[in-house]
Amino acid sequence: MEDLKIIINENQYDFSFDKIFPENVYIGNKEYTVKLLKDYGNGVYSFSLNNRNILVQIDRSNGAYKILHNNFMYEAQIKTSTTALLEQFMLSTGDENSNPILKAPMPGMVIKLLCEIGDEVKKGDKLIIIEAMKMENTLASPDSGKVIAIKVKEGETVDKDKIMIELETD
Repeated sequence: MEDLKIIINENQYDFSFDKIFPENVYIGNKEYTVKLLKDYGNGVYSFSLNNRNILVQIDRSNGAYKILHNNFMYEAQIKTSTTALLEQFMLSTGDENSNPILKAPMPGMVIKLLCEIGDEVKKGDKLIIIEAMKMENTLASPDSGKVIAIKVKEGETVDKDKIMIELETD
C-alpha cells in the first residue's frame, strides 16, 4: 500500500492505494474504485468513481492542486506520510513571539547547508539536506524571514529535535 496525506481546503485525509491494483483507493477506512475514463487535455478529466461518472478540471501549480468540480473550487495538497512527518518537525515551537526554528525530524547527518546567516528566505525554501535511514531529506523553511543562526555544520550528526536553523520574522 502507498500511504499519502491529502489536504483539501485545510481538512486532512488519510489516502492509500494498492500498487498492484491502483484503481482501488482508500480514504480513511472507506474504499473507492476510481478509473480514468478520458483525458480531454488542458487538465480536464472524466473519471468513474464507484461507477459514477464525474468531470473535473485540475490545475497543478506550486505543488498544490486546484480542482474544479460542479462549479466548486477545491484546493488540495498531496503529501507522502514521510513528508507530513517531516513537516511536523519543521514548525515553530515555543510562544508566538519566538523565532521560527528548523529542527531535525530524526537522527541523521547534515549533508549540505543550502543557506547562510543573513539570507532572506521564504516559507518553503530549501535550507538543509540531512541523511537519515540511508535517505537524503531536504528540509524547507517553516516561515519567511532572515536566517539568524545556523547551529550545525556539514558532516555533523544530529539527534532528533536538535535545533539546526533559527529564523527571524518581520
